[in-house]
Amino acid sequence: MCLIIARKTDGKVDWQSADRASKINRDGYGIFFNDKFPRRNVQVRKSMRWSEIRTIGKALEQKNHPFVIHMRYMTNGAVNISNTHPFKLEDLDLVMAHNGIINTLDVPEGMSDTRVLACHLNDVLPTDWLDKPEEVEYVTELAGTSRLTFMDNAGRIYFINEDLGAWQDNVWYSQPRAIKSKASADIYNPRKWTEQDEAKSYDPQQWLSNYNARRASKHNG
Repeated sequence: MCLIIARKTDGKVDWQSADRASKINRDGYGIFFNDKFPRRNVQVRKSMRWSEIRTIGKALEQKNHPFVIHMRYMTNGAVNISNTHPFKLEDLDLVMAHNGIINTLDVPEGMSDTRVLACHLNDVLPTDWLDKPEEVEYVTELAGTSRLTFMDNAGRIYFINEDLGAWQDNVWYSQPRAIKSKASADIYNPRKWTEQDEAKSYDPQQWLSNYNARRASKHNG
Protein backbone atom coordinates (compact mmCIF):
# COMPACT_ATOMS: atom_id res chain seq x y z
CA MET A 1 0.00 0.00 0.00
CA CYS A 2 3.00 2.32 -0.48
CA LEU A 3 4.93 4.19 2.16
CA ILE A 4 5.48 7.90 2.75
CA ILE A 5 8.37 9.11 4.90
CA ALA A 6 8.17 12.82 5.76
CA ARG A 7 11.18 14.33 7.51
CA LYS A 8 10.90 17.70 9.22
CA THR A 9 13.83 19.78 10.44
CA ASP A 10 16.03 17.85 12.92
CA GLY A 11 14.33 14.59 11.98
CA LYS A 12 16.21 11.30 12.02
CA VAL A 13 15.03 8.76 9.45
CA ASP A 14 15.04 5.08 10.40
CA TRP A 15 16.98 4.09 7.30
CA GLN A 16 17.07 0.41 8.24
CA SER A 17 13.28 0.29 8.25
CA ALA A 18 13.20 2.34 5.05
CA ASP A 19 15.53 -0.13 3.33
CA ARG A 20 13.32 -3.02 4.40
CA ALA A 21 10.17 -1.27 3.18
CA SER A 22 11.83 -0.47 -0.16
CA LYS A 23 12.07 -4.20 -0.92
CA ILE A 24 8.32 -4.54 -0.54
CA ASN A 25 7.21 -1.24 -2.08
CA ARG A 26 9.43 -1.61 -5.13
CA ASP A 27 7.34 -0.18 -7.98
CA GLY A 28 8.97 3.26 -8.07
CA TYR A 29 10.57 5.73 -5.68
CA GLY A 30 10.42 9.50 -5.38
CA ILE A 31 11.56 12.36 -3.17
CA PHE A 32 10.63 16.04 -2.99
CA PHE A 33 12.33 18.87 -1.16
CA ASN A 34 13.38 22.51 -1.41
CA ASP A 35 16.97 23.04 -0.33
CA LYS A 36 17.33 26.42 -2.03
CA PHE A 37 14.24 28.39 -0.95
CA PRO A 38 13.35 31.10 -1.98
CA ARG A 39 15.46 30.87 -5.13
CA ARG A 40 13.81 27.67 -6.33
CA ASN A 41 10.51 25.84 -6.12
CA VAL A 42 10.08 22.34 -4.70
CA GLN A 43 12.42 19.89 -6.38
CA VAL A 44 11.22 16.46 -7.48
CA ARG A 45 13.33 13.39 -8.18
CA LYS A 46 12.00 10.01 -9.30
CA SER A 47 13.70 6.70 -9.92
CA MET A 48 13.02 3.01 -10.27
CA ARG A 49 16.06 2.46 -8.03
CA TRP A 50 15.79 2.91 -4.28
CA SER A 51 19.54 3.52 -3.98
CA GLU A 52 19.27 6.75 -5.96
CA ILE A 53 16.49 8.20 -3.82
CA ARG A 54 18.17 6.99 -0.63
CA THR A 55 21.39 8.80 -1.55
CA ILE A 56 19.51 12.08 -2.06
CA GLY A 57 17.62 11.64 1.21
CA LYS A 58 20.76 10.92 3.21
CA ALA A 59 22.47 14.02 1.78
CA LEU A 60 19.45 16.21 2.60
CA GLU A 61 19.30 14.80 6.13
CA GLN A 62 22.97 15.63 6.70
CA LYS A 63 22.23 19.24 5.70
CA ASN A 64 19.07 19.20 7.87
CA HIS A 65 16.63 19.92 5.04
CA PRO A 66 13.00 18.72 5.22
CA PHE A 67 11.99 16.19 2.58
CA VAL A 68 9.35 13.62 1.70
CA ILE A 69 10.08 10.17 0.28
CA HIS A 70 7.51 7.93 -1.40
CA MET A 71 7.82 4.22 -2.16
CA ARG A 72 5.19 2.86 -4.52
CA TYR A 73 3.37 -0.43 -4.26
CA MET A 74 1.35 -0.73 -7.46
CA THR A 75 -2.39 -1.28 -7.01
CA ASN A 76 -3.41 0.08 -10.42
CA GLY A 77 -1.74 1.70 -13.40
CA ALA A 78 1.48 0.76 -15.11
CA VAL A 79 4.78 0.51 -13.28
CA ASN A 80 6.74 3.40 -14.77
CA ILE A 81 8.17 6.82 -13.95
CA SER A 82 4.98 8.62 -15.05
CA ASN A 83 2.98 6.85 -12.35
CA THR A 84 5.69 7.18 -9.72
CA HIS A 85 5.08 9.66 -6.91
CA PRO A 86 5.34 12.53 -6.20
CA PHE A 87 3.12 14.64 -8.45
CA LYS A 88 3.16 18.38 -9.00
CA LEU A 89 0.02 20.44 -8.53
CA GLU A 90 1.24 23.27 -10.74
CA ASP A 91 -1.66 25.67 -10.20
CA LEU A 92 -1.46 25.27 -6.42
CA ASP A 93 2.35 25.47 -6.07
CA LEU A 94 2.34 22.14 -4.24
CA VAL A 95 3.84 18.69 -4.65
CA MET A 96 1.92 15.64 -3.40
CA ALA A 97 2.40 12.00 -2.44
CA HIS A 98 -0.34 9.50 -1.56
CA ASN A 99 -0.60 6.26 0.38
CA GLY A 100 -3.84 4.33 -0.04
CA ILE A 101 -6.49 3.64 -2.66
CA ILE A 102 -8.82 6.19 -4.27
CA ASN A 103 -12.03 4.52 -5.47
CA THR A 104 -14.07 7.64 -6.21
CA LEU A 105 -12.42 8.92 -9.39
CA ASP A 106 -12.54 7.56 -12.93
CA VAL A 107 -9.03 6.25 -13.59
CA PRO A 108 -8.06 5.71 -17.25
CA GLU A 109 -6.33 2.45 -18.09
CA GLY A 110 -2.62 2.63 -17.48
CA MET A 111 -2.77 5.61 -15.12
CA SER A 112 -2.48 5.36 -11.35
CA ASP A 113 -5.25 6.61 -9.08
CA THR A 114 -2.83 9.06 -7.45
CA ARG A 115 -1.88 10.59 -10.78
CA VAL A 116 -5.56 11.16 -11.53
CA LEU A 117 -6.14 12.49 -8.00
CA ALA A 118 -3.35 15.04 -8.43
CA CYS A 119 -4.89 16.30 -11.68
CA HIS A 120 -8.30 16.49 -10.02
CA LEU A 121 -7.10 18.45 -6.99
CA ASN A 122 -5.13 20.81 -9.19
CA ASP A 123 -8.27 21.50 -11.26
CA VAL A 124 -10.87 21.99 -8.53
CA LEU A 125 -9.11 23.46 -5.48
CA PRO A 126 -8.47 27.17 -4.90
CA THR A 127 -4.86 28.21 -4.31
CA ASP A 128 -5.57 28.96 -0.63
CA TRP A 129 -7.39 25.71 0.10
CA LEU A 130 -5.11 24.78 3.00
CA ASP A 131 -6.39 27.85 4.86
CA LYS A 132 -10.05 26.97 4.31
CA PRO A 133 -11.48 24.32 6.65
CA GLU A 134 -14.27 23.42 4.21
CA GLU A 135 -11.74 22.71 1.44
CA VAL A 136 -9.54 20.65 3.76
CA GLU A 137 -12.66 18.73 4.79
CA TYR A 138 -13.45 18.11 1.12
CA VAL A 139 -10.00 16.66 0.43
CA THR A 140 -10.22 14.58 3.62
CA GLU A 141 -13.59 13.22 2.51
CA LEU A 142 -12.17 12.38 -0.89
CA ALA A 143 -9.14 10.68 0.66
CA GLY A 144 -11.17 8.36 2.88
CA THR A 145 -8.56 6.30 4.73
CA SER A 146 -5.75 7.37 2.41
CA ARG A 147 -2.85 9.46 3.65
CA LEU A 148 -1.82 12.52 1.64
CA THR A 149 1.33 14.58 2.09
CA PHE A 150 1.96 17.97 0.47
CA MET A 151 4.92 20.35 0.37
CA ASP A 152 4.78 24.02 -0.60
CA ASN A 153 7.58 26.06 -2.12
CA ALA A 154 8.80 27.12 1.32
CA GLY A 155 9.39 23.48 2.23
CA ARG A 156 6.46 23.32 4.66
CA ILE A 157 4.82 19.90 4.91
CA TYR A 158 1.05 19.35 5.25
CA PHE A 159 -0.88 16.15 5.90
CA ILE A 160 -4.32 14.71 5.30
CA ASN A 161 -5.07 11.91 7.79
CA GLU A 162 -1.87 12.51 9.69
CA ASP A 163 -3.28 10.53 12.62
CA LEU A 164 -3.29 7.32 10.53
CA GLY A 165 0.50 7.44 10.38
CA ALA A 166 3.09 7.63 13.16
CA TRP A 167 5.84 10.02 14.23
CA GLN A 168 9.28 8.89 15.35
CA ASP A 169 12.30 11.20 15.83
CA ASN A 170 10.50 14.06 14.03
CA VAL A 171 9.84 11.87 11.00
CA TRP A 172 6.33 10.80 9.94
CA TYR A 173 5.64 7.35 8.46
CA SER A 174 2.33 6.78 6.68
CA GLN A 175 2.37 3.13 7.75
CA PRO A 176 3.24 2.80 11.47
CA ARG A 177 4.08 -0.87 11.00
CA ALA A 178 6.95 0.11 8.72
CA ILE A 179 8.94 1.46 11.67
CA LYS A 180 11.40 -1.03 13.10
CA SER A 181 10.48 -0.23 16.72
CA LYS A 182 6.79 -0.95 16.06
CA ALA A 183 6.80 -4.14 14.03
CA SER A 184 8.88 -6.80 12.36
CA ALA A 185 9.32 -7.16 8.62
CA ASP A 186 6.91 -10.09 8.29
CA ILE A 187 4.08 -8.02 9.83
CA TYR A 188 4.54 -5.09 7.46
CA ASN A 189 3.93 -6.71 4.09
CA PRO A 190 1.32 -4.94 1.95
CA ARG A 191 1.67 -7.61 -0.73
CA LYS A 192 -0.35 -9.84 1.60
CA TRP A 193 -3.09 -7.23 2.00
CA THR A 194 -6.27 -6.93 -0.01
CA GLU A 195 -8.36 -3.88 -0.73
CA GLN A 196 -10.92 -5.17 1.78
CA ASP A 197 -8.35 -4.72 4.56
CA GLU A 198 -8.70 -0.93 4.18
CA ALA A 199 -11.48 0.40 6.37
CA LYS A 200 -14.08 2.40 4.46
CA SER A 201 -15.00 5.61 6.25
CA TYR A 202 -16.85 7.24 3.37
CA ASP A 203 -19.71 6.51 0.99
CA PRO A 204 -18.59 6.77 -2.67
CA GLN A 205 -22.06 7.65 -3.91
CA GLN A 206 -22.46 10.35 -1.30
CA TRP A 207 -19.02 11.69 -2.15
CA LEU A 208 -19.88 11.82 -5.86
CA SER A 209 -23.08 13.71 -5.11
CA ASN A 210 -21.21 16.19 -2.91
CA TYR A 211 -18.47 16.59 -5.50
CA ASN A 212 -20.88 17.33 -8.35
CA ALA A 213 -22.70 19.88 -6.21
CA ARG A 214 -19.46 21.59 -5.18
CA ARG A 215 -18.11 21.70 -8.70
CA ALA A 216 -21.36 23.17 -10.04
CA SER A 217 -21.33 25.78 -7.28
CA LYS A 218 -17.69 26.68 -7.99
CA HIS A 219 -18.25 27.09 -11.73
CA ASN A 220 -21.49 29.04 -11.26
CA GLY A 221 -19.85 31.31 -8.68
